Amino acid sequence: MKYIKSLDVNESINEGVSSDVKKMMKAVKQGKTVYGENIRFPGRFKVLGFTLGGSMAEVDYEDGKGSMEMAAMNIDPRKIKIEESADLNEAKKFKPGDMWSNDFDYDGMMKYALKVNHKTPLKTLQKLHDSATDVNYHTPFSGLGNAIDWITDDGVNSQEGKDFMKQFHNDIKDEIKNMK
Repeated sequence: MKYIKSLDVNESINEGVSSDVKKMMKAVKQGKTVYGENIRFPGRFKVLGFTLGGSMAEVDYEDGKGSMEMAAMNIDPRKIKIEESADLNEAKKFKPGDMWSNDFDYDGMMKYALKVNHKTPLKTLQKLHDSATDVNYHTPFSGLGNAIDWITDDGVNSQEGKDFMKQFHNDIKDEIKNMK
C-alpha cells in the first residue's frame, strides 16, 4: 500500500490532548491510517479504533501479537502521524453490478450514473440500479427505476423513459452536492 500524505496532527501542542484524540478519531473514521507512540513505553503502534468518548484506543504494535487496548491519553502528541492511502478508491473502481463492500466506490457510482441515458443497454441500467439499492441509495435512484420500467415497456424512444432519466440525472446531481 502506498502512502501519499503524512502529517503531524499536533502541529501546535497548545490545542491539548483532547483535540489530538478528536483528530485521531476523525481520521480513523475516514479510513486513514493513524500511528502513534506511548509516552511511557517505546514502540510505534497503529490505532485501530476508540471506545466511546475516546478514553481508550485499541492499538496494534504490529509485532504479530495482535491488538491490545491502551489509554489514549498516554499517546505522545508529538508522535502522532496520519497517513492517507493513495489507492483508497483506486483499488476497486465502480462498475455496474458491484454490491456493498468496505471499499465500495460511492463517488464512482455517482459519476457513472451521470453518464447513462435512455439508450444505455437495459442490462447495464438494471445492474447500476441493483448496485445503488444494495448500498441504500433508493431515493436518488428511484427515477432510474422508473425509467427502466418505461423503457422496458415502450422502448428506448419512450418519452416517459426520457423524462424519468432526466429526473434521475437531476436527483444524482443534487445527491452529489449533498455529499460534499
